[in-house]
Amino acid sequence: MPTPTQDLVLTALARGVAGDQPGGIKVLEPLVAAGPASTYQLLGLLAETTLQPATSANGPGLRYQAETGDPAGLDGLPAHLQFAARFIAAWVSGDEREAAALFRGIHWAPRTSDGDDLVVDSVIAVYAFAVAAAEHIVNQAERSAP
Repeated sequence: MPTPTQDLVLTALARGVAGDQPGGIKVLEPLVAAGPASTYQLLGLLAETTLQPATSANGPGLRYQAETGDPAGLDGLPAHLQFAARFIAAWVSGDEREAAALFRGIHWAPRTSDGDDLVVDSVIAVYAFAVAAAEHIVNQAERSAP
């Protein structure tokens, strides 16, 4: 039976797949507002969704890493996208120490000069990756349906 947090994540993902990512993010706001522990749990659930197609195909126990075609690697990406890629890979690889360190890094980061909040931007980035994965899952299911 899904937990209330899992239910909220499923609702948010369904909204995102339906084309309403802003509405999905609104559903997740109470989890972020509830504090770091709730936000960390949320990010873990989103990370698992993001790599679900890969973990289903490859089985458990593999180590994942984030890569980009940018010559600067992940360092060429904005901080929230760097976090999202690294956190998802660490979480799904079972590297909770790395995932926790990455989370602490964004949680204690100061707001940028233009007022952006790295935690919020990072949650939105991980959510967007999870929505893309959920869309892929839905498309695969539709293609294999009779």
